[in-house]
Amino acid sequence: MENEQTKIENILHVFDLIKDNVINAKIGKKVAEIIFEQGGTPEDVIKNIGLRQCMPDPIAVLDIINKFPDLLHRAQNGDDKAKHELVGQCMRQSGGKLNPNLVRQYIDNMEALVKAAEKEHETNELIQL
Repeated sequence: MENEQTKIENILHVFDLIKDNVINAKIGKKVAEIIFEQGGTPEDVIKNIGLRQCMPDPIAVLDIINKFPDLLHRAQNGDDKAKHELVGQCMRQSGGKLNPNLVRQYIDNMEALVKAAEKEHETNELIQL
């Protein structure tokens, strides 16, 4: 059985994983709760439950953003609340597994996002051939 000191160290390590963008705060909370109740390392808990944060797929992010053209227009014109709402929609659609900082960067750089999505689409078409 794991001693209390080890549990504390493992829970503190969860904060490092959040800081390093391996997981987000929502996932970190779940991981810390599991470690507190059942023990284990953060890496084992993340692996066993499949909670690792995903890198945003440009096509998926574009698909979500395109569902909210008014929010996108407002976000591109400097409306921080609209940008926050778009990030929230992406997080909801992904079940909270996307990296919100990268989603924000995609929204800030829509031109780069469109190019990345086109490149990803072309790559997927070549793989299917």
